[in-house]
Amino acid sequence: MDNTKSKIRKRIREARVNRSNRLAVSMLFSVPEMKNANVIASHLSYGFEPDTSNINQEIIDSGRKLLLPRMLSDMSLEFIPWSGDKNALQTTGQIQEPVGEPFTGAIDVMILPALAIDKSGNRLGQGGGSFDRALLKFGGWSVALINQSELLENLPAEAHDKRVAAALTEIGLTRFNLN
Repeated sequence: MDNTKSKIRKRIREARVNRSNRLAVSMLFSVPEMKNANVIASHLSYGFEPDTSNINQEIIDSGRKLLLPRMLSDMSLEFIPWSGDKNALQTTGQIQEPVGEPFTGAIDVMILPALAIDKSGNRLGQGGGSFDRALLKFGGWSVALINQSELLENLPAEAHDKRVAAALTEIGLTRFNLN
């Protein structure tokens, strides 16, 4: 199954080079889960991922708490409050991560990166499983960011893969039935 996932990842990464990676950000902020959220975990996009800068800035501007992930040595994630200050970031490989103390409270919404999502909410990430492990401990609403062409009929899924509640694309928001 991992060979199949690897082929899908390769195909999507190659196709992303020619995409604008713009998202329907206003639609994200119009849903009840986002309107009612006080603590939102997001990420800083890099490379050809759909851009999170407008989303993160809107969270900060609204006065809500924005958290960004920082990877630990076991590839799990901890979430750190971030005010938008670029001086409070350190670069690890291609990824910018926040510095500071980890947040220990409840997170209302988690905005995740993805390479693809299928119609059941199965998310294909970069392959390290970091966000799958984060979703295991998460009880709020989850939304992954992709391009519309990356919303697929079916993806290979394994027991450790965790589904997301929704996908945001350049066209809009797609919800998945997680029951």
